[in-house]
Order: sequence, then structure tokens, then C-alpha cells
Amino acid sequence: MLNMKVRDNQNLYDIAIQYCGSSEAAYDIAYLNGISVTDSLTVGQELELPPVVSKSIVDYYANKSLTPATSLTETQQNEALAEGIDFWAVETEFIIS
Repeated sequence: MLNMKVRDNQNLYDIAIQYCGSSEAAYDIAYLNGISVTDSLTVGQELELPPVVSKSIVDYYANKSLTPATSLTETQQNEALAEGIDFWAVETEFIIS
């Protein structure tokens, strides 16, 4: 099995697509490492990886030196939670007509 170290702002789906060629491999990575697919990862955390699903996709990321990192920062998560109808004041941001 191959191992890799997590980079800044990566989640299991980023790692699955880059190293396995399929986002569905995130579930296998989670299982192999005893974590949930929704767990936050730590920079430098070492993960065991399952076999490659699509070599052409893995090769594409490697040849282009692409490292997906799509996780939201804590600030971005807090900003996203402070949006939406739960936080709108009636007749201020949410106008009823």
C-alpha cells in the first residue's frame, strides 16, 4: 500500500482523486485509516491509500503537478454558516412583500 502526507486545505476527496483517480476512493481511504470522510485532516497527517482506480487520472494530476486542496478554512466555514435565511432579519435583509 502507498502512503502520503496531507497538504494544506486537503480533504479525502482531494486525495482520492489525485492519488487514486476517483473521488469514490475517499471512502476506502477513510476505512483504511479509521476516519470518517467528513473528518478534518491535519497538515502532515500520513494516510494509507488503496490501489489506483484510474491511472489516466492519476497521471494527469502528476504530469500537470496539480494538488487539489478544496477544503474550506475555519474562517470560510464560519462565514458560510453565518449566511442564509436563519441569519436574516425580517424586513431588513429579508423583505416580505
